[in-house]
Amino acid sequence: MEQIKAQIEKFQKGLDAFMENDFWRDLYKSAPVGAKRWLEGEFAASESEEEPPDGPDPDMPMIMEGMKKEDWLWLAEYDCYHPKQKEYFLKMAKSAAE
Repeated sequence: MEQIKAQIEKFQKGLDAFMENDFWRDLYKSAPVGAKRWLEGEFAASESEEEPPDGPDPDMPMIMEGMKKEDWLWLAEYDCYHPKQKEYFLKMAKSAAE
């Protein structure tokens, strides 16, 4: 299976682990560029043995850099596991650039 290169290099290990699963591989490949960055962050956090940071995630500005309306709408549709999460994604879509 071909290796997919992460948009954010520091998340490559997490991406590699998730790309072994056909469901996550197909989901990732279908995502727009900015949403891929978000997924990479989620995958890396799931694979990390480190405790999550107290307070805001220091990687979030890097993940969200350049995200567009289509990215937020895609996340709301395909990567949403809680009503508050969907509410957040839709709010971000309203204020994002086309």
